[in-house]
Amino acid sequence: DYEISCRREKEMEELVDKYGWDGSYYLYGYSDNGSPFGSSQCEEGKIHLIPQLWAVIANIGSVEQRASALSEVEKQLDSELGTIALAPSYTHYDEQIGEMTAKPVGLFLNGGVYMHIMCWKLAVDCMIKDRELAQRDLNRLLPFRNKVVANRAEPYVMCNSYFGIDSGYRYGTAGQSWRTAANGWLLKALINFIFGLKPEMKGIRVEPCIPCEWKTAEITKRFREAVYRIQYENGGNEVKSIKVDGIPIESNILPYEAGGEYDVKVIMG
Repeated sequence: DYEISCRREKEMEELVDKYGWDGSYYLYGYSDNGSPFGSSQCEEGKIHLIPQLWAVIANIGSVEQRASALSEVEKQLDSELGTIALAPSYTHYDEQIGEMTAKPVGLFLNGGVYMHIMCWKLAVDCMIKDRELAQRDLNRLLPFRNKVVANRAEPYVMCNSYFGIDSGYRYGTAGQSWRTAANGWLLKALINFIFGLKPEMKGIRVEPCIPCEWKTAEITKRFREAVYRIQYENGGNEVKSIKVDGIPIESNILPYEAGGEYDVKVIMG
C-alpha cells in the first residue's frame, strides 16, 4: 500500500546516499567484486553523466547534493560538442564493468556525446529552470545547430551520438543517424519539459521552460479528445498568466472537455 511504498522509497534513498554518494556527485555503481565505478577513486570513468541526471529526475538526495552533482557535470563533462557520457574515457576492457569499456575511446557511452542522455540532460535543464542551459543543450543536440558537427551528419535527422574529443580525427562525426530512439526522447523533452505540457488525471499541467533565445513559441497539442493551440510569450522563467480562449485562468491546469478546442496563451516573466 501507499505507506509501505513511502517507507521503501525512504529506505532506497538512504541506501543511495550511503553507498552512492561520492562526496560531490553520485557514482555509477558497483562491479561484481564490490569495487565502485564512476567514482573519483577510479583511474578511468571517474564520473558518469547518467546518475547525476537521474538523481534530479528522481528528486533523490538533498538540494545541495543535486546542485553539487550538476556543478560537477559542467566542470568535468561539458564540451563544445555536448555533455559527454563519462570521463576520462576507458582505454582498456574491464570485465568487471563490461560493454561500455569495450567501446573505442571517445565513442558512444565511452566518452562520446550520447543523444539519449543529452535529451535527459535537456529535461533536467528545464527542471532546474535554467533557460540558458536549455538553449545551449538543445542547440548541441540538433545536428544543424551543433557547430562542431557542422556538415558531418544529415542535418534533418537525429543521431544516436557524436564522437568525442578522445576519438581523434573522427571528433564530431555522427555515431549513427536515422536508426535511433533519441528522436522519441527529444520529442518527450520538448513537449513535456520545454513546452512544459505534463498530462495528469485532471488535465494538462503547464510548466514550461522556454529557451532564452525564443521570444515566442507555439505548439498544437492533442490530448485525449481535445485540441489545444498554445502560444507562449517568453520573458522569463515563471508563468505569469494563462488565458484560455481569451479568459484568464487561476490554475496552470488547462480545462478539458471531450471534443473541445482551446486557444491558450501563456505569458512567461
